[in-house]
Amino acid sequence: MKRRNFSVLTIALSLLLWGCSDQSSMFSWTNYGNVTPPWKDEELRKITKETIMDLGTGWNLGNTLDAHNADSFDNEPADTETSWGQPATTREMIKGLANSGIKTVRLPVSWAPHINTDYEINADWMKRVKTIVDWCIEEKMYVILNIHHDNYINDNMVYAFQGFYPTEKGKDKSLEYVEKVWRQVSEAFKDEKYDKVIFETLNEPRLRGHEHEWNADFGCAKCQEAIRVINELNQKAVDTIRNVDGTNKDRLIMVPAYVASPYAAWNNSFKFPVDPAGKGKIAISVHMYTPYNFAMNCGDGGYNHFSIQTRDELDYHFNMLKSNFIDKGYPVIIGEYGATNKGNKEDRLIWFEYYLKESASRGIVSILWDNGTEDNKENPAESFGFFNRKTCQWFDQDIRNVIMGAAMEGAKKHTTSN
Repeated sequence: MKRRNFSVLTIALSLLLWGCSDQSSMFSWTNYGNVTPPWKDEELRKITKETIMDLGTGWNLGNTLDAHNADSFDNEPADTETSWGQPATTREMIKGLANSGIKTVRLPVSWAPHINTDYEINADWMKRVKTIVDWCIEEKMYVILNIHHDNYINDNMVYAFQGFYPTEKGKDKSLEYVEKVWRQVSEAFKDEKYDKVIFETLNEPRLRGHEHEWNADFGCAKCQEAIRVINELNQKAVDTIRNVDGTNKDRLIMVPAYVASPYAAWNNSFKFPVDPAGKGKIAISVHMYTPYNFAMNCGDGGYNHFSIQTRDELDYHFNMLKSNFIDKGYPVIIGEYGATNKGNKEDRLIWFEYYLKESASRGIVSILWDNGTEDNKENPAESFGFFNRKTCQWFDQDIRNVIMGAAMEGAKKHTTSN
């Protein structure tokens, strides 16, 4: 997440395997030949519930490996990690996160700034990413790797480093980009030691610069075109990952709908990729800063107090994710969530407690977005700093305690439910 202008649409966010799910009325397994619906396997439900306590709650290393020099992509590996104001990641940071109770780390990675004209990822950049992944693995944490800020500004793509753009005009270049990147990443992490690494195909794929960039209009022809192309890009990523040996044959893969919106995910235009691994190895990835007016909006329409309406909007989203996905056999991962710092700590504590407890109790794991800035004076909507990367402690221990306690309470409720 960075520099976003959301409308009242809440773009979903919460981590991983605290459940499983598919599409409801908008998804039919009759279209997929001999693939067995994963929710028919009772052993899968058992495995999923056991995994919940393993994954715990998660945290994003935001504005770090995803940083880049705007859209010029003239970046060197040594320059980008700290270019958005965050310190270089250290072993001590990762250990501090693990010691504080974090079980899963999402590593947003922008690959486009480090790719040459032959789609080859810079070796130094890959080495740096692997180093941080290794630190997480050594702390017995799960890791999520993705393609992050590689969505180009338009579909006039010529060069490899321009990434992808979800239109028919940009589709061929986008498919090539997704295939080439995921093949190299899959090769780099195919060894058994990386069996706790989860791949997320894309981050918030969307029509950059379009009037519906952040909120898909399902009556808009261009949006429908983008949704179809995103379905194809997800399928290409899954096919590429599965075709590389080692842990890639059955590792968990997260796939987003348009802009990682929950509304786009449960709309019948979204299609899960066909996966030879089957049985819950594909998770829906959503981002959920909900309600937007509480969690992010610092302008007109924004509010600071947790209310009945706040609770009801959260319940609606969690219930829809559960009924459309978890109850039908696919994990739900809210890959980004959080509430910006508006100087309303007590209400944020209530929000965090309700969010984590209720999402986890439905089988959803949530991953906190952290951009490293606790109090952003220039842009208050981007005050998403929670873990101090210099002291390796949380900025506010009360928030940490609420997040960990509520997530654990919700997960226990889920694991003991029928």
